[in-house]
Amino acid sequence: MKRGQAGGVDGRDTIEIDHPPGEEIQWDWFERRRAPWGGTAYVLLGTLPHSSRTRGVLAELMDQAHLIEAMDGVLRRLGGTPRIWRTDRLATVRRRRPTRRAPVGDAPRPNPTPRPAPRPV
Repeated sequence: MKRGQAGGVDGRDTIEIDHPPGEEIQWDWFERRRAPWGGTAYVLLGTLPHSSRTRGVLAELMDQAHLIEAMDGVLRRLGGTPRIWRTDRLATVRRRRPTRRAPVGDAPRPNPTPRPAPRPV
């Protein structure tokens, strides 16, 4: 372990993790609320930890459709895809909890009508 002295980790213990080339990409949304045009700018960033090489794509919204389009753009700019994709709390990637529903056994079911047996030919 090392004592961190980089931005954001002053005085805390940190661990350096070895990232082989092409092994992993880290995905993050960058949101700038006061963009030059007066709205909000959403930028999907893809960072390769081995080289710290980062590419970003501007997206209209932070929904799943724009996420997929932006991921495609980032991967094309990086020249391909690494083996592992890592996300930290991306709401557009996280699996949503199922909505609360009645248990299957409690739902009323119609009585099935028996079918006649097929006639031999």
